Amino acid sequence: MLKVKNLTVSIGDKTILDDINIDFEKGKVYAIMGPNGSGKSTLAASIMGHSAYNISNNAKIVFCGEEIQNEETYQRAQRGLFLSFQTPLTLSGVNVFQLLRVALDGSMDPLDLKNKLKKSGKTLKN
Repeated sequence: MLKVKNLTVSIGDKTILDDINIDFEKGKVYAIMGPNGSGKSTLAASIMGHSAYNISNNAKIVFCGEEIQNEETYQRAQRGLFLSFQTPLTLSGVNVFQLLRVALDGSMDPLDLKNKLKKSGKTLKN
């Protein structure tokens, strides 16, 4: 589903990640762990195309079979990639359903979305 090959990431003259190779398979859950400053956020931001990070010319980021390393962040998001803060700010008066409706920008019927959210919610444990 998502493959990262030969990813070297830098800011200016400082290399943060060096030759990273990861293959994320569909349907599996992954946890990227490490101490502060080990490059976890840099990896995520680089996959999303954050403009502060320079990736090596031979790096490949492949999502659903297509190379995306040269795409803008919004194009990657339109493909379905998403990056969220670990502890996002609360938006008073905005619930998950409203946020997803805006994020999906009409690509899903609101009633179908609501039903899917309810079904997914029932599978979660307290």
